[in-house]
Amino acid sequence: MQHAQEVLETRDRILQEARDGAERMRMEAEALFRQRLDEHEITAAARNEGRDIVARSQQQAQAQLAQAQAEIDQRRQELEEYSLALLRRLEANLSSQLETVRGGISTMREGKSRLQPPQ
Repeated sequence: MQHAQEVLETRDRILQEARDGAERMRMEAEALFRQRLDEHEITAAARNEGRDIVARSQQQAQAQLAQAQAEIDQRRQELEEYSLALLRRLEANLSSQLETVRGGISTMREGKSRLQPPQ
């Protein structure tokens, strides 16, 4: 009878150890599942944040390009206006000098014809 009692106690102890082990394994599996779920959520959040950062960066780059193009267009317009004004001043100066040269040629012709004896 004593031996049967020992066998039952041993059996109960083994069953309890098995239950404890099963419970530990369940808790470890649950913890691992939660950890992986958290990692998945963190990874998904990181991916979403990465996409947002890329989208914002692209928008900023487009805005900067548009601003740079606007500045280039404005400066090109200013340069064209300045160049046109400069060319008009040059034209006026050249016209004035040409009139002076023509006047000098005319004066020289008149003076030459006065100096020549009549024939």
